[in-house]
Parts: sequence; structure tokens; C-alpha cells
Amino acid sequence: MSALLLTVLPYLASPVASLEIVIDNQGSGCMVDRPFREAIDKFHNGLRQRIAKGEAEGYGPAREMYGLVYDCGLEEEARKEIKLPGYADLHHRGVTRFSGDYEGSAISALEEILETFSADKNSMRQVVYPKATRFGCSGRLRRNKKTGMRRMDWVCVYDKK
Repeated sequence: MSALLLTVLPYLASPVASLEIVIDNQGSGCMVDRPFREAIDKFHNGLRQRIAKGEAEGYGPAREMYGLVYDCGLEEEARKEIKLPGYADLHHRGVTRFSGDYEGSAISALEEILETFSADKNSMRQVVYPKATRFGCSGRLRRNKKTGMRRMDWVCVYDKK
């Protein structure tokens, strides 16, 4: 159970370096489809890697921080947080929420929603908390009753150290 540490190393700066999703507690059964998990993981760890290298605008100088491991157990907690808001607080977890209406591809929409989510500095504090090591997310895709458009609502839960 070792954590992945993102550090400022020359090989990370090379264009061939890529992020790979690391999943733990798979036996507890991740329910979120792989393409959604990968998009969310890429957003989280891509931002954290840019911060570690000092390349993320508005996040200060380079600093060490852990890469986040996607945890299927925390995904289950995120699913419970959707059904029972406040559940994650009872278990001392960090929580972020993001949502939006969309047309077309759900994956493309998720990537766009994550980009607008990154403008929310309060939520970003949790995403970039350097001591966090694990997270899991759960989402709901549905039709917006007011507009008739499709809508996605996501919750991510993070460990707190």
C-alpha cells in the first residue's frame, strides 16, 4: 500500500511521460465505467503533476505531492454521499461536487465539466491537497427536469491525512 509520489524529476518533464490510472480495492467492485474513471483520474493527477512541476498557473512554486490512487472503496463512499449528503463528513472524508447539462458524448461533456470545475478554487483546495493519496468518484446521469437536457452530477471523496 505505498503511495505514488509526484516529484519534480527530469523524466516527468519529457513529452513521452504519461499518466496511468492506478486503481486499488478493485475487489470491492468499481461501478463507474472505465472511460469515466480514466477521465476523472487524468484530470486529478494531471493537475497534481503540473503543480508538482510548478507549471500550474495560480498554484505557486513546484512542490512535492502524492499522486492520487483511484480507490473503489472510496467510490462506494461517494455513491453513498450522493444518496445521503453528509455521509462522507461522518467518515472524515474530503468531498467535491461537479455537475452540468450536456448534449452529445457523455465523456466529452465530463471533460468539459471538469475544466469548468477547475475554476472553483474552494473545490480545487481539496483536489490539490498535497497529503491526499486516494479518491473515488460516483456520478449520476439523468435528464434535467427543467430544461429537458441530459445532466450529470458527480461526487468525489478523498482520504484526509
